[in-house]
Amino acid sequence: MKISTQIRKYRQRDGYSQEELAHKLYVSRQTISNWENSHSYPDIQTLLMMSVLFDVSLDNLVRGDMDMMKNEVLKQKNAMNFWSWTMVGAYFATAVLMGVVLNFMNIWGIILPICTFGIALLGAIKVERIKKTHALGTYEKIVAFSEGRPTEEISTKKGWKDVMSLVGVPLAFIIIMLLSVYLFSLI
Repeated sequence: MKISTQIRKYRQRDGYSQEELAHKLYVSRQTISNWENSHSYPDIQTLLMMSVLFDVSLDNLVRGDMDMMKNEVLKQKNAMNFWSWTMVGAYFATAVLMGVVLNFMNIWGIILPICTFGIALLGAIKVERIKKTHALGTYEKIVAFSEGRPTEEISTKKGWKDVMSLVGVPLAFIIIMLLSVYLFSLI
């Protein structure tokens, strides 16, 4: 059974309007409507509040959605891995091609590195879109909670890995590009 159906069922069972439920959960009426129409998904804290409010277990509230969440997390992580590796490969190709272009081609040769850089940007955009479109953080927390794992390990905050990728990727790009320019100048 879908969570949207469960929320509506328990809301109506307990005699709450969407407005009343929204007030009790500290969200807008539109948010309740979006949950009930499967346009968005409540976060783990709100699901826990609903399970207490409706006096049902979290398992009963999200039953049937758990397999869907596990599959969605796996599917979207695979998509993110594909686009992440595409992005890294395209950045690397761009850096190497800059050495070739600057040493052996005229100004029109810059089109090729621009294209590979465009592919890298497309990969970055796709990864960010997957993160925003799919509630992967929420799904991962719900799955972790249902399996008895701590949800704190799944953080939505920026960690040191995120900061290092913001600094490390451009730095690696510059180093590879400079090495490429230097090595191709020796030929």
